[in-house]
Amino acid sequence: MLKLKVSRLLSLLKSSSEKKGKKPAQEETHIDLPKNVWNLILEYSSPIDVMKWRRVNRVVKSVIDDRLSRLLYFDVWRMDTTSILPRHKDNDGDFFRVRSSSLLVHMDSHSLVLVSSSHWTTRDVERLWAAINIFRRSALTLTVDASVMEIIVAGISHSYTHWIKWKESEDRLNNNEKAKEESEEIQPFFPCVREMTIRVSRGEVSSLLSLPSSSVPPHLIVPFQSLQLFRLHLVGSRSGNVWKSPLISPSPSFKVPSGNGRLRPFKQWLNIDQLGERYCQQFS
Repeated sequence: MLKLKVSRLLSLLKSSSEKKGKKPAQEETHIDLPKNVWNLILEYSSPIDVMKWRRVNRVVKSVIDDRLSRLLYFDVWRMDTTSILPRHKDNDGDFFRVRSSSLLVHMDSHSLVLVSSSHWTTRDVERLWAAINIFRRSALTLTVDASVMEIIVAGISHSYTHWIKWKESEDRLNNNEKAKEESEEIQPFFPCVREMTIRVSRGEVSSLLSLPSSSVPPHLIVPFQSLQLFRLHLVGSRSGNVWKSPLISPSPSFKVPSGNGRLRPFKQWLNIDQLGERYCQQFS
């Protein structure tokens, strides 16, 4: 019933938007709903539909953008999506499937969860990257799997490389040191994050260790100066000596070199000395 009412409401809004400009100003129809009503409508709607509704008119877009700006928690997982939602279902009222992909989305008033298949395709990666770009701006707490972080860094690297080429070209034209200093700097990809967690399972160690080889420094991912906590979550072992992946790789366990030496390149890239007590490792 609520879904039917929402559909009728949005049809009316769209109709009103299309007629705008055709009628005299005094005959325009405005629909004003209390903010709590809009929030209730969005609370019971698919996140996918919500993003489409941003195109209805400026009123709806403003309400939805305000809701997105209040997202505090952003989780991006890679796992067996069928354990959450069977392949034949589009949603269960909690998670919703993005059309023509295995990507699942869950959103409530202050948190968003994206879940991509452990056997993702090129289309899945494209949809995931697009979704991350939409929701990345306001989150304060970020949790991502290492393989997802590899995708994020690759995307940032592509943009960063283009920016560097443009910057070098501009500097050659200006030939001015002051212009270099005053030129606009790239903002962190997740500009508001204060707490970040990277989950690393047995099958994702290579993804984690690939990050230092990228051209992307950590401060282009999150604002390190204001970061309060960076957590490296090693999944599959309480002791830290053995990692097993319950989600991606059921292969035999392997031993990590003493002192977590295998992680040393990542820690150097992250510059944990600068983070100090803001860096921690969690075993589970």
